[in-house]
Amino acid sequence: MGILLSAVLTALIAIISIMYVDRFKPEPIKQLAWAVFAGMLSIIPAIGLEIVAEFFNGNTVLGIAISASVIEEACKLAALMYIVKKFNCIDEHIDGIVYAICVGVGFAFIENLEYFTVYRESINYRVLTPGHVFFAIPMGYYLSKAKYSSGADKKNYLALMFLTPALFHWAWDFPLLISTKSNNELVTIVCLILFGCLLFQLVRWSKKYITEQFINDKVDRTKDDEKRIKQIRKEAVKEYLAELGWSVENLEAFAKAKKEYEKTVRKHELERIEHYDAFISYSHENATEALETYDALTKKGYKVWIDKDKFRHGDEFFDIIYKALDNSSLVFFFSSEHSNKSENVLKEITHALDNDIPIVPIRLDSCHYAWKIHDSLNGKYYAEFEWTSEFINGLANDIHDHTQHSDDSDYSTDNDFEYEEYGE
Repeated sequence: MGILLSAVLTALIAIISIMYVDRFKPEPIKQLAWAVFAGMLSIIPAIGLEIVAEFFNGNTVLGIAISASVIEEACKLAALMYIVKKFNCIDEHIDGIVYAICVGVGFAFIENLEYFTVYRESINYRVLTPGHVFFAIPMGYYLSKAKYSSGADKKNYLALMFLTPALFHWAWDFPLLISTKSNNELVTIVCLILFGCLLFQLVRWSKKYITEQFINDKVDRTKDDEKRIKQIRKEAVKEYLAELGWSVENLEAFAKAKKEYEKTVRKHELERIEHYDAFISYSHENATEALETYDALTKKGYKVWIDKDKFRHGDEFFDIIYKALDNSSLVFFFSSEHSNKSENVLKEITHALDNDIPIVPIRLDSCHYAWKIHDSLNGKYYAEFEWTSEFINGLANDIHDHTQHSDDSDYSTDNDFEYEEYGE
């Protein structure tokens, strides 16, 4: 009875822990209870399918491990998708993991009852609940990733939503089944060591998955709070103007005219200042790629600004940067994990956005845009960095579209460069 109690406590700890992570926008208890109940019911088709599979695989250890992992994860996934469709409940990144864990706990609880009555001495019985919790985390993680993705990325995440937990499940069951059935103590010890290594790695991966989704939700909440604050301020200004008897529409028209005047003045100033075809914005950790691109475009006859050898002691750093940006036809933004964390790079991109300077993102890795510029750049077409003539020709085309280099003899009209949409 103590073993059964420990399994129940493990299930409760798992649910309470993930509810704590989701405390900022908690899911309704009724929906979580439905998810647990759906997980319990999903074991019914799983048992039937495993009996059929056992008939075909001859009750071998390998066959049992494969059939159990594939069938059980498929049944749990079907239960999870039913709950998601029924309640339309994925409105945060962490929600996929929350509901997947509830389904996994419900499935494990009923399976525990079976092991308690049939296989009291099996080591499998003692680790079923934490196992199903660990399998549920990548399932829920990729469910949320699919929810917030589109196109090929969405299809890949949907596939991983099943394949990843099924693989974890097989890797979990296989050494335990061998250690249970083997009469060789050495084999048993080796299998348990392998199981311990897998358990350690699963804990690390689970922490990574949960942390990433928690941070994504925190960023979204911060952006929502900023939008609400802006809306509150806007309403307060309108009320204040109404008290003074001023027209909000006239004030907005004045602000728009002022902005147009400032743009016109800036345009005339730029005509009298040295002009650049392109500005390269990058993090110094990616200096190699940026300088290679700078050299290649310069050899083609384009005038490109990069911060190398542009400063003297005592210079006002951002005065020079902003003047160069204002005098550039477009900005090549080398997007990477480093550049999206760089305050200087983000100031450059923000200045370009505020002044309607075209931006061409060049992707160096799969890192998403920093949240400060995410809304403005997400959905823009971006270039994948690769050291080929097609890549450089593609950038040359971008410069050509924004400058007057149509008669440049060095410019290549070959444009095999392919663009992809950069989104979450």
